[in-house]
Amino acid sequence: MAHPEYRKKYGMKTQLNTRKATYVDEEDELVIETSTMPKAHTEKLILFCWFVAQWHFQGYTNIIAEFFAKKYNTSLHVFYETIIDLMCVEKQTMPNKVISPYKNHIDKQTTADLDLGAQNLPFHQMIGHDKRFETYAGLKEIVKQMLPVEDLVYLDDLLQLQEASQFSLYRSQEFYINLSCSLHEYIHGNQKLEQGNFCYKITQDTTVPRNYGEYMIHNRWSGKWKNRIVSYNRNLHNKYFATNNLVPA
Repeated sequence: MAHPEYRKKYGMKTQLNTRKATYVDEEDELVIETSTMPKAHTEKLILFCWFVAQWHFQGYTNIIAEFFAKKYNTSLHVFYETIIDLMCVEKQTMPNKVISPYKNHIDKQTTADLDLGAQNLPFHQMIGHDKRFETYAGLKEIVKQMLPVEDLVYLDDLLQLQEASQFSLYRSQEFYINLSCSLHEYIHGNQKLEQGNFCYKITQDTTVPRNYGEYMIHNRWSGKWKNRIVSYNRNLHNKYFATNNLVPA
């Protein structure tokens, strides 16, 4: 790919980008277009790969994606193409304001920012902790646009289950959530989706990290960011809260 004749044969066009590193910056020559893939497609592909790595595989949207696959037979690539397009609409609300600037990352020469390494630490610190509630509120509005009107009844539960499935510094190691439908059993247990009263016990890692972003990056392969979710007896759950003068989540 470094040979001029090879580049000419396949119509390759490249762009130099500076990659910010810990000790010394690096310069990358990125392929931005070929004779069979226009720049717009390359740009979308790079953003897609980065987005799925940061959002799906680190627990911000994986359960939502699984619900859409189960309920509507929506493939992962269609789900994420849709959600990325909606996040790329310019808004001053989360998560659009941190994703939309990358819509034209090649022209803006920010493609090197869409890496899969430790440079995403500040990003996860922001969306997963500093702006966590704003991120999930904005995500809820986006998912609302994707759901059929008749299925908006699942929206609150779906976002609550998604947020509860991911490690958070705002909660204790064990906590409980109450849902009005059996989303967890439907998605993970291949059971019928039913309305009712469903309680779940959530258990997360005991680590108390100094930095949320650092925790997410260090544990992206180990999966410690993923909380354990089990069905819980609602009567015992209510008795627990009444005895301890607590309010259920």
